[in-house]
Parts: sequence; C-alpha cells; structure tokens
Amino acid sequence: MTFLAGVLLVVLLAGARVRAASTNRDTRENPAGTGELRAVERLAQRVAPWLSPHLVLEQIPKDRGNDVFELASRNGQIVIRASNASSAAVGLNWYLKYYCHRSISHLGNNMSPVNPLPTVPRAERHVAQFRYRYYLNYCTFSYTFAFTDWKGWERELDWMALNGVNLALATMGSEAVWQHTLRRIGYSEKEILDFFPGPAYTAWWLMGNFEGWGGPLTQRMIDERSSLQQKILWRMREFGIEPVLQGFYGMVPASLANKYPTAKIIDQGEWNSFRRPMILLSSDPLFARLASIYYEEMKKLYGPARYFGGDLFHEGGKTDGLNVAALAKGVQDAMLEAQPGAIWVLQGWQENPKDELLDGLQKDRIIVLNMESDAWEKRKGFQGAPWVWGIINNFGENVGMFGNLERIATEPSRAAASPYGKDMAGVGSLMEGINNNPVVYDLLFETAWRKGKIDLREWIHGYVQYRYGRSAPGLERAWELLVETAYSPTGGSPQSIYCARPSLQVKGVSTWGSTNVGYDEGKLEEAAGEFLKARSEAGMVDA
Repeated sequence: MTFLAGVLLVVLLAGARVRAASTNRDTRENPAGTGELRAVERLAQRVAPWLSPHLVLEQIPKDRGNDVFELASRNGQIVIRASNASSAAVGLNWYLKYYCHRSISHLGNNMSPVNPLPTVPRAERHVAQFRYRYYLNYCTFSYTFAFTDWKGWERELDWMALNGVNLALATMGSEAVWQHTLRRIGYSEKEILDFFPGPAYTAWWLMGNFEGWGGPLTQRMIDERSSLQQKILWRMREFGIEPVLQGFYGMVPASLANKYPTAKIIDQGEWNSFRRPMILLSSDPLFARLASIYYEEMKKLYGPARYFGGDLFHEGGKTDGLNVAALAKGVQDAMLEAQPGAIWVLQGWQENPKDELLDGLQKDRIIVLNMESDAWEKRKGFQGAPWVWGIINNFGENVGMFGNLERIATEPSRAAASPYGKDMAGVGSLMEGINNNPVVYDLLFETAWRKGKIDLREWIHGYVQYRYGRSAPGLERAWELLVETAYSPTGGSPQSIYCARPSLQVKGVSTWGSTNVGYDEGKLEEAAGEFLKARSEAGMVDA
C-alpha cells in the first residue's frame, strides 16, 4: 500500500467512526429520531428553536387504540413519549403552554425564549378521548385561503399539528383533477375553464352551488394551486393528518347534458340566483366511467387517499322522483371501487345528509360532521353512523369577538355520555373563516385530551398564563368579564355596522346576521379597561 493510499484509508475509517458515533448518539438520545416523530423534531425547530435541542421524542404504543402522549424530565431534557406524530405534537404544545407559558395562535404569538427550561416535576399522561380531531370547512378555502401561499400554509399546518388535528379537509388543487378528467372525455380547454370559478368562490363550486363564477382561472393558477396542494398533502401526511380530498359525487358541468343527451343528468335548478351544476345519476354507465377517470387522475396528482368529501343536494337541489338511497349507494360504491376502504365524509348541515341518503350507505364507511352543535341529538346520532361533534362558530369570515365557551367546555362530554355517544368519533372545528377568536379553537381541541367536562374558570386561568406569559389580577379579571359577555351563551356573533355597505340608513350588515348585542356592554368596556391597565407589563407580548 502506498503512503497516499494509507492516509486516504485512515481518513475514510475516521470518517466512518464519526458517522457511527453520531448515529449511535442520535439513536440513544432520540430513539424515534429516524421514525415518524422526526416531523415533530422539525416542528419544534421552527416554532421553538430554544427548546428543540433539549427535546427527546420517543414512540410508545397506543392506549387501547387511542392516541396518547406522556411528558417527563430526564437528565435536563424534556421527554415526550407519544404514539405517533400527531400526539407528540400535542405533547410539545402542552409543554409549551402549561410549563413554559408560551403559545402560538392565529392572532398573536407569545414565543419568547424560556431559560432555564421548566422541569416536569411529575410525569403526566394524556389519552385522546376521541379518534378524530377534525378541522376546516369548504368555506375556509375561499374566505381565508383563496390566495394563501406556502409560507402561510406551513404556519397553518404547524398550528394544526400542535393542536392535535388528525383529519382535515384538503380541497386545494381540485381544478387540476377536473381539468385532466374533462380532457379525457373530449372537453376543450375553454369549456373546462368555463366550469371553474375563481379562487374566492371555489367552496361553493365544490359544494355544488354554482359553477364558473369569478373566473376565469389561468393555466398558471391551476398549476400553482396543484403544486401547493402537493406540498400541503406532503406536510399533512408527515404530521399524521389524514387529508379529506374532494370525492366524485355526481356533480358535473351543466354542459355535459349537451354532450351526452341520453345520460341521466338531472338539472339542479338555482342556488341564490346562481345556476347550479347538474347531477349525473350513479345508475348511469357514464357515472362509473367519469368516477373511474376522476379518481385515477386524483391519485396521479396527489397520491392515495382514504377520506373523501362531497355532498349531494347541499343547501337545496332537486330530489323529486329520485331514489336518493340508490343514488348515494352508487356514489359510495364508485368511491370504494377506486379506493378500497375509503370513507365518505359528509357534512351534517341543515337537512343533510338526508335520512334516505343514509339508508343507502355502508355506515362503517362514512363519517358525518355534525356542524350544528345540537343536530346530533335531533337526528338521533345519524342512524348509527360515526359522527364528529363540531362547531362552526364563524360564518362568512365575520369579524368580532364571539364563541360559546361554556358549550364547548361541556357539550362534547355530554354527547359522549349520551345514548348516541357510542358512535361519536371525534370533535371538530368547521368555522367558515379563521384568524379570529383563538380562545375558541384552543378550548375545542383540548376537549379531545381532557376527561369529562372542563372547568371553564380554571381553564381560562391557564389560558391567560400561556397567552400572555404571566398571570396578573387585571388580565384574569378581563377574561372573567369576556367569558360573561362576548364568549357567553348569550353572546352570539353581533355584526358591526362598519362592515355594512355604505348607506345613510344602515339596518343590517348581512341578510342573515344581526347587530344585536346579547350581553352587558358595560362589562365588555370594563374588560377593555383592564387590558389597557396591563399594557405596561404585557404590552410587548405579540398576543
């Protein structure tokens, strides 16, 4: 062996030892470092870089099938033991909130470094009370996310993970799926673009309310939205969040009736003066063909999925003379043909899903999102189908302070203990617009990890500490008053006249809302005064 070759061999062996030592150290200090918990390591680096070097993540089995996390301190490190990425992220957030008194929200953060890191004096363990923690509404993709870029989505997905969301609507990029599908049955590019709405109106297109409004989209916009969807789905799957993609439920362009005059295509009339897309009956051979193409193109673009959304007859439509049960069965059969084991996620809104629609479905292959909080009781648990207790809270991206905290603190546990509780599969937030009332969403997602009813007064005390980084009598008093007023059962969601169209006689803001204030406005003013008094001690906190 030459001298040069010998030197090279020594260098290579030394490098190998360094890599081996590094690998052994990583494995010893973080056994889950190469597993699914690695995503939570990266999450911690993004949101709390001052904490991440001291974090140890370890994977443990589920607790009788339920997600679980444990918190402890060990040798100066913070140890999170969790069943998967979703529960580990909740554990991270729990430590940040209840030990570091730090928080991230849609409206303001309180994430300044904490040194030294608080220890966990006694190990604690939390088991998820429900399988699903659901998030998002079709409307959110138009009111809030119409023009959100990846930077905004990355922040949103981090927030979702920290709050334990593990099932979320993901409809961005649906235009590309439809474009590829319609091309394969002979549609021209102009005919395809005529079907698509603009980004601010996508929600009502996907819900079957109208088509082609607010466009046209450019090819660049279609491609960018598809590329963004791929990034969103990749991050969701990394965090263990199951995406709910848009399924094919028979909604088709009205122009399809001209191209296939013998097909069973039903005119759906109007929705708020807009012409609705038509419904292709699942009994027609064209349905199976289109569904097959649609799911094939979706899989090419976005990979395999298990959960699919899409609602027949959302806020109207025509069902006269239709066998709704058979129609729904055909939709589900096509879904299961394309993806064995698929689950159809249905919106429990107004009269939907209709009883006769549920009659035609395999109940273990659906989830009903109970959007109106008391509908689960009126509908007697949706005929034994799995269902999610949810709140909408925000309609139309309405601004203001509102949210019934008392209901959120008590209703999920009451529903779980009811005769229909055996089918209750989760809790969920289905607000139409976000970036408002962060207290509502913090409380809602914590109900999934706390047993029984939540003591709202005690919980608010913890909220004040982690939102502002400290507890102070004035801040405590301010939030006591907010719970009595804006966030009380009578608080409602009064609309501000500043959001009305300019007029010399403003009588209302929207056709469905109210400007009535259902609480003592003097108490709200007192709360504002308490916040102003606290500005010297908490005014520098972004939250």
